[in-house]
Amino acid sequence: IIRPLIQMRERQLSACALENEMPTIGDEACPSMRFDVKMPHARASMKVMLAEMEEKYPDIFVSINSAFGHISDDTFFDPSRFKL
Repeated sequence: IIRPLIQMRERQLSACALENEMPTIGDEACPSMRFDVKMPHARASMKVMLAEMEEKYPDIFVSINSAFGHISDDTFFDPSRFKL
């Protein structure tokens, strides 16, 4: 599992971009918006859900981060562990 930015919060990325005068893009870069297909609701819904979870469980992101630290690469994709 490769999640290079999983340890960074959106507010940290935003602050870094501002501090380093990096250009940023928003929803306008979403292909569905460029082709007038639909608004990117999933991203907005996920942000709301995560904010609500963090309000209810302040350490949720510490737990999520910790969960990714315990993945054993020698058994993660071992088909014998699953009854398929």
